[in-house]
Amino acid sequence: MLCVFLHRQYERNAELHRFATTIALSILVFVPIFGLLQSARAQSAAEPVRWQFGYEMIDDSALVIVAKATLDAGWRLFAHDANPNGCVPLELTLQESEDYEAVGKFAAQRTPLAEFDSLQNIYLLCFRQEIEFRQQVKLHSTQRIVLVLNVFGQSCNQALKVCAPVMIEETLYIGF
Repeated sequence: MLCVFLHRQYERNAELHRFATTIALSILVFVPIFGLLQSARAQSAAEPVRWQFGYEMIDDSALVIVAKATLDAGWRLFAHDANPNGCVPLELTLQESEDYEAVGKFAAQRTPLAEFDSLQNIYLLCFRQEIEFRQQVKLHSTQRIVLVLNVFGQSCNQALKVCAPVMIEETLYIGF
């Protein structure tokens, strides 16, 4: 009798062990996959615009700052002359310094698109995919110079009905 009781307990424990193992394996397989999918979606929504910054020397007393934005599919970056009633227009500015001065303003290297925004019922000027901005700078020093660039604006994805702020401070080191 005792042997039958112990055998039944053993079978029940083995069945519980198989069930627990199946659950644990399911968690180990599906949770990381779900996490990766959520992380990729969150990363895309959180940072749909990636920026690269650099400069090109014109001569010893002048250079051109290059700011390049690459947007995820479906996202748009609002232009500096976009309707401020419908979005946050893009601003690229250079912090003031005795070592340099901006010549003019940052200029987009292509014309923005005029797109209808059905959520706000207005046309907005924006960029998609990639856009490059350039700013000429006159240098007042031949020593090492630190240029500080600020980018402020907004990018949106109409299909997802979500917007993300663009707030960047980039430092360029000249002559280091």
